[in-house]
Amino acid sequence: MLKLTEWQSQLLNSKATSALKNAELRDLQQAIKNLENHLTSTQNNKEEAEKENTLDELLI
Repeated sequence: MLKLTEWQSQLLNSKATSALKNAELRDLQQAIKNLENHLTSTQNNKEEAEKENTLDELLI
C-alpha cells in the first residue's frame, strides 16, 4: 500500500510539474508572438518612413 501511495504522489507531482511547464511554454509562445508583431510593426513603420523620405526628395 505504501508503494501505491508513493506512486500516486509522484504521479500528482509529475502532473503539477507538467502543467507548470505547459503554462511557461504558453507564456514564452505569447512573448514570441508579441515580439514578432512588434518587429513587423517596426519594419512596416520604417518602410513607410523610407517611402515618405523618397517622395519628399522627389518633390524637392
